[in-house]
Amino acid sequence: MHLEISNISKSWNNNGKSNHALKEVSFSVTNNEFICIIGPSGCGKTTLLKIISGIIPSDDGMILFNGNRISKTCACRAMVFQEPTLYPWKTVSQNIEMGLVFRKTEASKRKQTVNEKIALAGLKGFEDYYPYQLSGGMKQKTQLARVLAMNPEVVMLDEPFAAMDEILKYKFDNYLLDIWEQEKKTFILVTHSIEEALLLADRIIIMKPNPGEIYLEHKIDIPRPRDLFSKEIVELRKFLRHELSKFY
Repeated sequence: MHLEISNISKSWNNNGKSNHALKEVSFSVTNNEFICIIGPSGCGKTTLLKIISGIIPSDDGMILFNGNRISKTCACRAMVFQEPTLYPWKTVSQNIEMGLVFRKTEASKRKQTVNEKIALAGLKGFEDYYPYQLSGGMKQKTQLARVLAMNPEVVMLDEPFAAMDEILKYKFDNYLLDIWEQEKKTFILVTHSIEEALLLADRIIIMKPNPGEIYLEHKIDIPRPRDLFSKEIVELRKFLRHELSKFY
């Protein structure tokens, strides 16, 4: 799998004025890589994910997926949103199954896949729960399981654990890392948390605002699992905080 983001630009019209959300954003992503994108609010992180997924078009530039130019949504690239997008009238199992139903997957295969993803996501015992009966974290687990059931090559995550407290977020970050290692997918995670990026990423991309551009990329060669209080991580955290502070 190879994903190439090439010179992506996007502007929004606001009361007759053009707001440059993204300007000539370029980077590449390889198979089974875990990318974290960080930056201040308004730098275009979510807009970029939506363009990569095909939800919205770019104004300029192109996205190449395995050498082919793409502009529409596809099951090969799936997105987990910040707010859970579950069907409130369907159970956990039924929500996870929905993409497979739309794809007209045979019933026995659907059942097998749903059971596998329920086990992977730690949702056993919650199969027949409705979204209103779930915590925020369990809703996000269900949303992620639904995405993984479609077997995408690239999973994009837009701050899925942003509403959680620090301890719970750390727990879910480790859960996410376990899933990434088991599923062998490519993950692109948008986050405001430097610590989250340091825990998870193979490579961190910092974006700056006005307009949204890539400021720097930093590859992390520290083996996992990582200790956030190790000397290497502490020094890297200081470096990233210093660079990000320039945009606040």
